[in-house]
Amino acid sequence: MIHIRLALILLVSACAPAPVRCPVCPPPKPQPETVRYEARGFTDLPGWSRAQLEPSLRAFIAGCTRLKRVCDLAKSLPPGDEQAARSFFESEFVPYAVVSSESGDSGLITGYYEPVIDGSRTPSAAHRFPIFGVP
Repeated sequence: MIHIRLALILLVSACAPAPVRCPVCPPPKPQPETVRYEARGFTDLPGWSRAQLEPSLRAFIAGCTRLKRVCDLAKSLPPGDEQAARSFFESEFVPYAVVSSESGDSGLITGYYEPVIDGSRTPSAAHRFPIFGVP
């Protein structure tokens, strides 16, 4: 009885397909590019000394909600004061360079803006216009 079982096992295992090796295999998947962030000085930013920063300060204030101390400091600056805006950014922020593992400090970075829109499922005086979807 054992011989029959052994013969059956050998017979079934002989039916298994042999592993197939590809004649021309694709190249291995490349490793993903990595980046590192390096702190820099504001003088390292091209055009920084000529940039008009007061409009950027107003835009920062308009969207500032989470950084209480920094938001309050920005709001305390006199409107139209370019030097105060420059001093604010230089004292409260640190510029970083994004450095690629493949191309160093040159390359292309893309991004997108995703707005947050207040809405209502029913029309009202505040919500008169429908939002049909992503433009």
